[in-house]
Amino acid sequence: MAKVFRLHKGASDTIKDWQTSSVLGSSQISEIQDPEGGNVEKEITSIPSPFARIDLVKTAFEEIVNNNTFDLDGRIAGAERKKTIYHKMVSDSLDVGEIFFNIQKLNDKFEILYWDKTEDLKELLQSSNDAHRSVGETIDMFLKQDSNINPSMDAQMYNFNKMQRIYMLNYIGPGKPSQLNIIGATSPCTLFFSTANSLSYVSSNVSFGQDRPFDNDIKPLYKRDFEYIKYLWAFKASYENFSEDFKAVDEYFAQTYSKLDDKKKNVLDEIDRNYIDNYQQIEITDINNKVEILGHPLHKRQTTSFVNSDFTVDSKIFQGKRPLVLPIEAGNTYTSLFYVTENWSKTDKAPIFDAIHWGERKLQDGTLYPYLTISDILGDTIVRMPYELNAKFYFDGNISNKDFSYLLPLTPLFFEFFSVDDLMGHMHDGKKMIELRENAGGVSVLIRIPIKGKGVVKYVEYQRSYFIDGVVDVNGNKGRLIDKRFGVGIMPLIAFKDNESAHYRIALFDKGSKKVELQMYFNQELIKAKGKVVRREKEDVCSVESYVIDNKIDRIEVQIEGVSNFILPKFKSHSGSAKFVFAVDFGTTNTHVEYSIDNAPSQSFNILSDDMQIQRLHIDYGEDNGDIGAAFDDNLIPRSIGHSEMYQFPIRTAFAEHNKIDYDKATYSLASGNIPFRYEKAPTPRHNNVKTELKWSTQKKHQVKLFLDNIYILLRNKVLLNGGNLSATKIIWFYPASMTEAQCNTFKKIWNELYVKYFGADCDNIISMSESVAPYSYYIKKRGGKEPIVTIDIGGGTTDIYVVENKDPKILSSFRFASNALFGDGYNWDSDNNGFVRLYKKEFVDSLTNNGLYTLQSAFNIIEKGKSSSDITAFFFALSHNHEVRSKNVPSLNFLDKLQDNEQLKYVFIIFYSAILYYVALIMKAKGLGMPLTIAFSGNGSKTLAVLSSENDTLTKYMKLIFESVYDQKYDKHNDIEIRYDANPKESTCKGGILNPEPQNFDNIENIKCALLGINDSEFIDKRPLDSVDEKLLQQVVGEVDRFVDFIFALNQSNDSFFVKKFNADAKIAGVVRDICRKNLMEYAKQGVENRTSELRSWGAEEQIDETLFFMPIVGMLNNLARELSNL
Repeated sequence: MAKVFRLHKGASDTIKDWQTSSVLGSSQISEIQDPEGGNVEKEITSIPSPFARIDLVKTAFEEIVNNNTFDLDGRIAGAERKKTIYHKMVSDSLDVGEIFFNIQKLNDKFEILYWDKTEDLKELLQSSNDAHRSVGETIDMFLKQDSNINPSMDAQMYNFNKMQRIYMLNYIGPGKPSQLNIIGATSPCTLFFSTANSLSYVSSNVSFGQDRPFDNDIKPLYKRDFEYIKYLWAFKASYENFSEDFKAVDEYFAQTYSKLDDKKKNVLDEIDRNYIDNYQQIEITDINNKVEILGHPLHKRQTTSFVNSDFTVDSKIFQGKRPLVLPIEAGNTYTSLFYVTENWSKTDKAPIFDAIHWGERKLQDGTLYPYLTISDILGDTIVRMPYELNAKFYFDGNISNKDFSYLLPLTPLFFEFFSVDDLMGHMHDGKKMIELRENAGGVSVLIRIPIKGKGVVKYVEYQRSYFIDGVVDVNGNKGRLIDKRFGVGIMPLIAFKDNESAHYRIALFDKGSKKVELQMYFNQELIKAKGKVVRREKEDVCSVESYVIDNKIDRIEVQIEGVSNFILPKFKSHSGSAKFVFAVDFGTTNTHVEYSIDNAPSQSFNILSDDMQIQRLHIDYGEDNGDIGAAFDDNLIPRSIGHSEMYQFPIRTAFAEHNKIDYDKATYSLASGNIPFRYEKAPTPRHNNVKTELKWSTQKKHQVKLFLDNIYILLRNKVLLNGGNLSATKIIWFYPASMTEAQCNTFKKIWNELYVKYFGADCDNIISMSESVAPYSYYIKKRGGKEPIVTIDIGGGTTDIYVVENKDPKILSSFRFASNALFGDGYNWDSDNNGFVRLYKKEFVDSLTNNGLYTLQSAFNIIEKGKSSSDITAFFFALSHNHEVRSKNVPSLNFLDKLQDNEQLKYVFIIFYSAILYYVALIMKAKGLGMPLTIAFSGNGSKTLAVLSSENDTLTKYMKLIFESVYDQKYDKHNDIEIRYDANPKESTCKGGILNPEPQNFDNIENIKCALLGINDSEFIDKRPLDSVDEKLLQQVVGEVDRFVDFIFALNQSNDSFFVKKFNADAKIAGVVRDICRKNLMEYAKQGVENRTSELRSWGAEEQIDETLFFMPIVGMLNNLARELSNL
């Protein structure tokens, strides 16, 4: 026997096709399980009933109101609401009802057809067509099954026994796919139901305001037109047995009611059974054929006759029925204006407050017609702040006061009729639309509302007074004034042309007991923040809150515990054709940015007074400057950046992240974290954790992306605020040759993604260049130089060398031996064992204390806790450039001067620079190149050349000695060596990139990229696996380092103690230094290989020898040398 598929148990297996069966009892129904667990999202089909859709919609209502995992918006999933097919079916059914309700204005798109249970069924049953009769018999069977059940169970079924007709909506409008397009109908158990077909052709041509029926935007009843909700309430009130016949719908209405605000609830509470008489019944063809559900007529939206009044609001933006704007004071000011049936009289006045929705009010003559009064325009509370408003960039309400500023106490309704530009503008007679005026005990607000008018009377004036510590008296037109302390800033203050190009950060720093919330708007649309991050809740200090907005905005609503006021920024329009080129040197320790406009000479990135990227709401925060003012600098960006400012590029490569940041969730630069411009200048706030050493760490990829995102925002705003063309902007970034292709590709992906996000899709404008090549372009074009020329770029993590002979690139080499090898922690040490830190920490701390530099001392205390020697020594170097230190003229805080004067530590720098020069000489000689005639230094690490000597001639002689000794030949006196270095060597890479912005991918540099293995003066690396580095090979590396040590000290000895007499190194310890330099070299070599292997593995790169092994032992040597010399 064939299997009968059913959801319940215990029924007969002899059923064939559609036949009559017994009704399921409650126990059978309760046994049915939903296999999707309420998660179904696709249309449900294959229900064995000709009335399947009616049943499905009924089930949908029941699921929503009875399933505790649902609410009206969807399936509950944490804070989210997931759409289900049940919500979709209910939403579509409500769409059908809304079309019926609005049928009068949609009669060109829909016609109403009907099916009669008696007449049309009879026609089917008596048809001569077998198929028609079969359909009729089937329908009759289902209708009778419903009619014959126990009456007490009838409400659980479909009410077919009470139904006479079903009324169907046939779409006849544009885009109709067929002659007959039934999109929905009345339902005897859910009021309405829709078809399961795609109704996108209806969605494309029909709308209810912003909502389009049958689209994917599921809309529960409580979010719909309140007029529609009111009518359904009226229908329910007029239907005595509504809760029995439409049980699930009635429960859905109850849940809808709970979602409404009190004002709407109050309106619904007033609806009784007679309210339905306010509506006109829907007719089909004649007066005797009215649409009904179970005998109860359906109605259409109320229509109110147009009122031709001089008091009609004069709005450029409002699209609906225009309300009247009625005066609240008696008098003869408006007696020349026509009201409804006659002119306004001198005794006429509107109520100051009307609790009824403005669209539902009655005029004085009883006419149901919308009107506005003062309380629809002005709120009952105004917010005052004890700071001067930044009136150049924010609208001040036409009041000027250096001690106080005010928010604008307007209602959201005001902006449905008038734009921000309207409010900041003037009336026809030159008077301002709004004026704030201070008076005894408070402030008053005068606002002029444009109306149709007549003659010279073209607006209605409203005025309300707000009193300090006052009590709101709505009917007496008296408001209160409250004081609040908070800061707001917008970055950037640009009016974008479209939402795709809009990227804002809005900062809020809130103080005091009352909580502030911000909501952003554009025109009549509430703009939802893409993200909101609260880095610090307010306690004794201000909160730190950031809103990420990727949409156009024109105003900000400030909500303070039930009070609503507005901020109106004066956005600057953007247009321009200037072409910007930026070069970003993202370094291990420092990052520099240069830019050029229309091929002009490049300059360091700056933010000047005329292109401030973040505009604060107030000029100054008075006694709150140390809190709110500092919060702006700590958590966003400073007002200004430049050579003469407190903050300037190059900046530390660091990122301050929220201490509760979760990288498994969405994060945003300048919200979840930011570049800490105050790092090394002030204490880091407790809610921020500063991360350094970003460039080479695989554990800090998230911070790298946020750091670069922050940089991109700065670059983008620079273009926008200076008449630039975003899509034509070029950005150059640099990578060291020692980076693996995997590492380089990781960075390339980030740079490209951010360019697309902030500048446009043309990634040809993003240019990658080798750090080795760019300085050459700068020096050869700006400083000149004879060839062969060597550029040595010393950064924090890597040193890159580039050799050019006869304008032909010959060598490009990079190695992990740079300033971190000098000042860092070697292998597996920390700052407690660092010679520079041990020698100078107490001296610097004492000097800070003795000179009253307590802020800097606190900043150091936080940095020192990180135990990173590189961070600590970077702080020492930064002090000599600090504005506060300079203003106090404290020479004892110049770290470079101290190093120059230290005769013992001088040897650390001699070994460091000698190792680099020795290696350069070896590799050039191995490549068969002549001795260099020009050596040019770049990178922040090369600043310590001055530790050896501040005299160019001395440094030249020193380098000349090394090359002549390696090559075993002398320079021609007519063709001698020259050296080049700038006071700001970090800038040369960026400047060179802008001078010659030619892209260089990894393949471009492979032909000239090379490195000596580090075991002799001629063998080059051959990409052998790192795990092939054995004890024998490492012993050869150690031997080569030993030869280097011998070479350096022999060079000193054979040149009349050059290091002592020219560099002022301590003569007494030369032998001690040489002995220290020979210690533990094998151990350091092993640690270096282990470190490199671990790094390559973490990046997913091929584990092979890709740079010289020569410097690996020297890294440990220098760390140990500084430590031991600090104990002498």
